[in-house]
Amino acid sequence: MEENIYDNQKARELLEALGIPSYLRGYQMTLLALEYIADDPRRIQRIRKQVYPPMGERLQCDAAAVEGAIRRTTERAWKTNPALLGALCEEAREHKPQPRDFLWALYSACCK
Repeated sequence: MEENIYDNQKARELLEALGIPSYLRGYQMTLLALEYIADDPRRIQRIRKQVYPPMGERLQCDAAAVEGAIRRTTERAWKTNPALLGALCEEAREHKPQPRDFLWALYSACCK
């Protein structure tokens, strides 16, 4: 079985191309979520239990704040660069993806 290697630099470049500047809190939270997913890609299936709560603890906020920031990041990407988001995420060709789908598309695009 081939192991995927997550490329954090590529994730940063994609976020910037999607119109997500590094000064936004959602930028940092999205990168951290991608790191959690890279540690165990199966976490994406239980994102509200296995990604958002530990991130909240680490960032000293609650899981709802983490989810909200990633949701706003997804919305901003959808409004700013829908063509790129559509290329990354099949679902985004028709409508804005859910945060989980957005994270999975970014993660998949950033794996070697």
